[in-house]
Amino acid sequence: MADVGTVVVVLGLLPFLALLLYGARRALEAHRDVAWGVLAGLLAFLAIGHGMAALLVGHPLLSGTAGEGVALIVLAGGLGFGLWASWEIIIRPVPRPGPFVAGLAWASAAYLGLHSLSDGLLLGEALVAADPEISIDAVTIGATVVHRIAEGALVVIPALAAAWRVGRSLSLLSLGMFVVPGAALMAAILQLPLSGMTVSAIAFGVRSFLPAIEAGFGLVLLMGGFLPQALASNRTRWIAAAAVAFLAIAFVHGLVE
Repeated sequence: MADVGTVVVVLGLLPFLALLLYGARRALEAHRDVAWGVLAGLLAFLAIGHGMAALLVGHPLLSGTAGEGVALIVLAGGLGFGLWASWEIIIRPVPRPGPFVAGLAWASAAYLGLHSLSDGLLLGEALVAADPEISIDAVTIGATVVHRIAEGALVVIPALAAAWRVGRSLSLLSLGMFVVPGAALMAAILQLPLSGMTVSAIAFGVRSFLPAIEAGFGLVLLMGGFLPQALASNRTRWIAAAAVAFLAIAFVHGLVE
């Protein structure tokens, strides 16, 4: 058993381990297409697969508590905002001063923050439980470490491509700490002095809106950022790398869940 608050903080810190990739800079440069293919596979699962799954699971729950109209507005509003925000960071500034991959690093950091915020929402429920502890074992710990390092790699690999120093990547990876305010937000919502139905509607609304933003944001990042970088090599092995990464992160996520 582990204290939920401690777990939340550790989750926020784990993406910093992706800085170890700086030691593999030359290998990543030599296999650039594979590196970007791996990122594409990771993001395809995290944003499109998992993000949309969370949204579609939360939609009927929100519809049952707040009404179908509100649920549809949350769904469309979140997706639309995510698409717009990612477009503004990645696509609109072209041509831009500096390398295009620098914009991808900023966008990837924003995605890490969104994803971490969503993860925190789930843990926020455990914070207000009668027994604020969760059961963990060696498999769960190992899978969680791999999972969060992979999310950190979404930021570090574009940062390496943009020739950023460690300090700059370190500051962007700090957005992984958004898991902490995410947990605090959900805990605060669940303790609101309102009727049970109203609290449920707010909680389901937030848990649907953030995954919707994440899915929309990730779609543009994937299609307008990671895939073009992988395709630039005019090779096809990135496809295999993306497929392996997609399968691996899905398996790891299954162990965590």
